[in-house]
Amino acid sequence: TGKYLACYGALARAYLALVDWEASADLEKRVARLLPGLLLGRVDGKSPVEYITEESDRDLVRRCAIALLLQPVDCLESVREAWLEQFKQF
Repeated sequence: TGKYLACYGALARAYLALVDWEASADLEKRVARLLPGLLLGRVDGKSPVEYITEESDRDLVRRCAIALLLQPVDCLESVREAWLEQFKQF
């Protein structure tokens, strides 16, 4: 879990550091608010990911995504923190 979240953080920082077509904070806010819907779509949509095979794992994604949809966040670090909290409860 820690290594995945570290990779997530590294990817987010590296990507945002290269944003030059708009304010990186604006893009980050949009991504942080869209990502939960995309996650939910990948477990319950028409084309679910094939590598999440356990219902308990899909439930974890659902819980985190729904919580973030109900209380949107403005930055990707807050998305990471929400994931970390879900993993602690799991």
